[in-house]
Amino acid sequence: MNTLVNHSTLARPTLRRAFPALALSVALAATAWTTTALADTVTPAPAARVAAAESRSYNIPSGTLPQVLQAFSQQAGVRVSFDAAKLNGLTSPGLKGQHAPQAALDAILAGSGYVSKPEGDAFVLVPAPPASAMLGQPVAKAE
Repeated sequence: MNTLVNHSTLARPTLRRAFPALALSVALAATAWTTTALADTVTPAPAARVAAAESRSYNIPSGTLPQVLQAFSQQAGVRVSFDAAKLNGLTSPGLKGQHAPQAALDAILAGSGYVSKPEGDAFVLVPAPPASAMLGQPVAKAE
């Protein structure tokens, strides 16, 4: 008894099953490479790097401190994290002119009782230390 086997039909189902897996592997590899290649361009710059960046021109009108900080954030291209409720009632004269980002933020916060510190990809506002602590003087203890 002779059995006739068509080898081309046997190979097709195997190829049909293997092709989607191969195509998926190629697509995933290409996606991983593209994501890795673009990661540096999409990731926000750390605040420390922005703080040391070149100066830029600011034109921020006076207003409440949260409004001025929002305008600074937009013009500087960096996030500023703060609790708006704690800044309630504080104002800022705004900022005009050429400044490095950290100097601009320091000028905006001058006299507000707050300072900024770079943290990750943002500046975080924290209460300013007492003036005597900034001068290296011991803080007087209440008795």
